[in-house]
Amino acid sequence: MKKFEFWRMAVVIIILVGSTLIALPTFRIPGLSELVSDLNIRPLTLGLDLQGGMDLTYNVVPVGINDPDFKPLSPEEQIDLARRTKEVLIDRIDSIGVSQSTVQIQNSDQIRVQIPTQDTAQQLEIKEIISKTYFLSFHEVVDVQRSAAAIDGSQEGTVLFQGVESRSSNEKVRPEAGSWYLVKKQPVITGELLAWAGTGYDDLNNPIIEFEWGKEGADIFADYTEHNVGKRLAVILAGRVYTAPVIKSRIRDRGIIEGDFTVDEVSKLVKVLKVGSLPAELKPMAESIVGPTLGKDSIRSGVRASLGGALLVVIFMLTFYKLSGLYALIALLANVLLQVTVLVGLDATLTLPGIAGFALTVGMAVDANVLIFERIKEELRYGKPVRAAISAGYDKAFVAIFDANVTTILTGIVLFYFGTGPIRGFAVTLLVGLVINLFTALWVTRVFQDWQHSGKDVATMSI
Repeated sequence: MKKFEFWRMAVVIIILVGSTLIALPTFRIPGLSELVSDLNIRPLTLGLDLQGGMDLTYNVVPVGINDPDFKPLSPEEQIDLARRTKEVLIDRIDSIGVSQSTVQIQNSDQIRVQIPTQDTAQQLEIKEIISKTYFLSFHEVVDVQRSAAAIDGSQEGTVLFQGVESRSSNEKVRPEAGSWYLVKKQPVITGELLAWAGTGYDDLNNPIIEFEWGKEGADIFADYTEHNVGKRLAVILAGRVYTAPVIKSRIRDRGIIEGDFTVDEVSKLVKVLKVGSLPAELKPMAESIVGPTLGKDSIRSGVRASLGGALLVVIFMLTFYKLSGLYALIALLANVLLQVTVLVGLDATLTLPGIAGFALTVGMAVDANVLIFERIKEELRYGKPVRAAISAGYDKAFVAIFDANVTTILTGIVLFYFGTGPIRGFAVTLLVGLVINLFTALWVTRVFQDWQHSGKDVATMSI
């Protein structure tokens, strides 16, 4: 007579308790979620369609498209431009500290940005950081005047930029603030060669940008400054001249950018300089704000539908499969808790399509248990002892359950690999749920059945 291995039941209990602790903050059950507040377990992140936020669409426009000598991009070059722009946008948004944002390419020349935040100030900051290229370049100054009309802008190989205005009413602070600069069009060096950027302060405790060139940039900068002592070098960032100092000596790898900045401006500029400038211009195409009320309505509808479906499942399983049905419901609870636990661990975002994938896998979990129980009933009708019927039922149902889940897993992998946004959200919850299904349906319920029917001869079973 085979004795029950109690370590298996211990594993099930540990999994149930552990996943419950991790899942409680997500379910936000009054009086219970607070019990694990000291564990600093964060809840599952909700997507834009559930918690509200900002949805932006931009047209990706190549830099210099209006220049007479601009050469149109091939389809491959346009896709590559959109891909590089997407990578920079992701880095910029991450630098602000916004999690679970979605940046995706549409139609090769558009980028869609979805950011789940209701903070109005953060929304404005994100839009500003997204919309500007923040391209940093250093140009040799040809002429400086207080007004653009005083400058001869017809000189070949030059371009006109305006300096930033001063916040101080004292012109002695920055006498050339707001002036116009005629500079050589070809930059001496660009911010692409920066190795580091950070926040600093000058002798008067005004915030400045400190930077350091990489090896290639340091060599170029040192060679230029060594051979151009006495000339002025304009520092142009985001299309404006911030400073244009006179070169007094050879400079190799370090420098500063002054510009009557605020601390917040310096912090923002340092962030974008660290991740690099956008390789393209972004033209706003569409903008929408999803309010939190819509998200709450979606969650409320989803919860009601889930509770209604769960109640029907409970009634069905208990009516048709009695005590075995109760074991299946415990396994189903473990399935739900484990799915939430894994999604929290993966730092995944739950969206409406994700809820659909979640519900689908729960339904498949019930289906797997029904298949097992019907197999056991069949073995009992053949006259097999209870323990032999349980063993045969699980063994024979295994192939069908495994094949059904694996084929659906392959479909989920394809959806995840080729899909974007909501489709990938659906695929993630589907894949997680299917893998967990194999564990809960084939292992958890088997533990309870073996526990009940081990150690003694049983003529009947509740099924």
